[in-house]
Amino acid sequence: MSIIQKKIILIGSFSVGKTSLIRRYVDNSFSDDYISTIGVKISKKMIDAGDKKLMLLIWDVEGALDNIRRVNKTYIKGAAGAIVVTDITSEHIGETLKIHLEDLYSVNGPIPTVIAVNKIDKDPGFRFDMEPLLKDYPGIAATLYTSAKSGQNVEELFAVLAGRITE
Repeated sequence: MSIIQKKIILIGSFSVGKTSLIRRYVDNSFSDDYISTIGVKISKKMIDAGDKKLMLLIWDVEGALDNIRRVNKTYIKGAAGAIVVTDITSEHIGETLKIHLEDLYSVNGPIPTVIAVNKIDKDPGFRFDMEPLLKDYPGIAATLYTSAKSGQNVEELFAVLAGRITE
């Protein structure tokens, strides 16, 4: 059985839960302790992708602080897919997602992308209209409402992206 390696990145604003989503997915753990990612941290997870094994190289990229101090584009280069993370407590969700998608696409083009609206455990009924983004960014495969704390839709988040990058 062949093994394929693919780099995927998680990008988003500061403190939206990128590291927590990765921890939940890779280690099935969660901590309320907040530790800011500096630079990039790489995790690995082997999954089955049909008749192949897929080694996901998951890049946890430090969060952008604002519109001026954005994600370092060298971390984005070479990604086969991306998860762009926001959370329900973020202000200006549409604007910040657009900035991250523009940064992502400016380096890699419209690679397979999944939007994670995290911290849904705080307000299970929360919804955000993604239609304007979907028409402008054709790489968006799905939008999932996630909770790293409860594990809601975390496996699905990575499974949808893995399915798209192996098509």
